[in-house]
Amino acid sequence: MSGISVKNRVQSDTRPKSPAGTPSGKPRTSLSAERGKSKARIAFYAVGALFVILALAYIDGGEEPLHPIVQSVSVAAMSGNQS
Repeated sequence: MSGISVKNRVQSDTRPKSPAGTPSGKPRTSLSAERGKSKARIAFYAVGALFVILALAYIDGGEEPLHPIVQSVSVAAMSGNQS
């Protein structure tokens, strides 16, 4: 070796540590817990969007009354008696 110890080669983290031990101050969680929260959040928003769509369909939709169409139709005169 060239006289430099391994301890001096490793760069130290100079950021201040929070009480929880992470730079953001949040407790450490596993990735599976984060994914579970993400999936739950997506499911919550999907159900909410479904309720909004159903509410809009209920308010705007429905059966409308039928209006009779009254219109005269001209029929060509038939020549002769066809059986």
